[in-house]
Amino acid sequence: MIPHHPFLSGLLLRILKFFAALLCLVAILGQPVFASSTQRPIPPAAKWVEAEFIGVDRVKVDDYIYTLSAGTQIRDQNNLIVPFSHVRGKFDVRVLFDINGQMHRIWLMTPEEIAEAKAKAKKWWHLF
Repeated sequence: MIPHHPFLSGLLLRILKFFAALLCLVAILGQPVFASSTQRPIPPAAKWVEAEFIGVDRVKVDDYIYTLSAGTQIRDQNNLIVPFSHVRGKFDVRVLFDINGQMHRIWLMTPEEIAEAKAKAKKWWHLF
């Protein structure tokens, strides 16, 4: 049996329940906002290139055609893994190569990431 305490009865209990429900609602609805404001975990070793996806497992960078490794992961601008058969056209990407020279991990860059990469490149060249 739960002891009755006048402090936790009536109006105060209703107010506490309301604020608990409000806190849960803010936590649930605020999650996508907080998730979208974080940066994607792209390794610093990933190279920034303009790539053209031209075939089932072929990607053209400059005048060289790369093949995709067997376990290639392509992540779109929302950081979701997409099949390489659904990616066509030219994109600014960050890419990691495996030891065989094949593309192993690819991130399609967002406009914000492209602007940030250009700003970093501009800062770097101004050092000389």
